Amino acid sequence: MTTWMQRATKFPGLDDRIQERFEEAFMASGAPEEMALFCRTSPDFQSEIFLLTPAAATLASALGGSWEQVDPFDHKWVLLVASGDVQERFGIQLGSNE
Repeated sequence: MTTWMQRATKFPGLDDRIQERFEEAFMASGAPEEMALFCRTSPDFQSEIFLLTPAAATLASALGGSWEQVDPFDHKWVLLVASGDVQERFGIQLGSNE
């Protein structure tokens, strides 16, 4: 079973190519509704954390870096790339943690 995957990078945006690489793979796959990319900033503003849906986790190796399994429901996320209504489909919280 594939799970949600996250990757933390230095903030601000020192590896902003994650979104660009994801967008390319997402579009090449036909923009499937099961795939989405989210992000958030760590509370100390030291890290930018990217989140892949379980279907998008198959792209983790193509996006580079070290990805780890995570439970995404403890945080609020900013939507970066998706197709359709992600809150209804994934039950993810959007917004900031403030």
